[in-house]
Amino acid sequence: MNDSLLTAPPQACSLIVQSVEGGHVLTQNMDLPAHMVGSQMALRLGGDGMTPTVVLSAAGMIGLTGATAAGLAVGVNTLLMLNHAADGLPVAFAMRHTLGARDRAEGHARLSAVTHASGQHYALATRSGATSLECSASFCAEVPVPDSGRLLHSNHPLVSTDIDASAQARLGAGGFNESSTSRLDWLEAHQGDIATADDVQALFDDPQAPICMRPETNGGSSTFATVLYAMTDRPSVRMRQGGADNAAWQAFDLPDGGL
Repeated sequence: MNDSLLTAPPQACSLIVQSVEGGHVLTQNMDLPAHMVGSQMALRLGGDGMTPTVVLSAAGMIGLTGATAAGLAVGVNTLLMLNHAADGLPVAFAMRHTLGARDRAEGHARLSAVTHASGQHYALATRSGATSLECSASFCAEVPVPDSGRLLHSNHPLVSTDIDASAQARLGAGGFNESSTSRLDWLEAHQGDIATADDVQALFDDPQAPICMRPETNGGSSTFATVLYAMTDRPSVRMRQGGADNAAWQAFDLPDGGL
């Protein structure tokens, strides 16, 4: 971690897992440096021994977030203040490794068994429920998911204590911690408005909602893409390039599944 954090564009994501009729939906925006806009890709993966999978990615990357026909979705939130390891597994590889799991329990085990290169929150959603893990170089701390099945997360840890104090101070000085807290506060204030997949999508469709970054106000970061994974009797994927006022949602069907 170095002083460039004070001026580097923040990487930010706001995430919701919501219990809906027939399962759960996982929705998040992926905020990345604005120079990456235009490199958005949806990868369809499959083959011998691999469950059909759709992954949001950028050109040259193996993936950012994704979902499988078996009914497992994986979302991520960067947690830059957690301890990191130069010899750890990068987040893109950890995410892809988790998507290869048969169920949430196996996904939990896969994430807990590796050393992580950087702090990251992983949300695992299936038809039956959700798992929330804040992983650092030292361990993965599990965030309790309420009985309602609703999970909200942004870019600061809710339970992990494996903090890099110098990184925390730099992020605070750069305003990144305040941004994360304000986005989570907004989600918590509006969570009473959501009960269905369409309700969740409506939050991310609101161009005035303070959960998506815009390059003119956020140091060069903007919403790269938004995803909605419906892990129900028939798993499905929706993706949109950019923010709420940028493009239409695109649908990606997955074969019948369900965990």
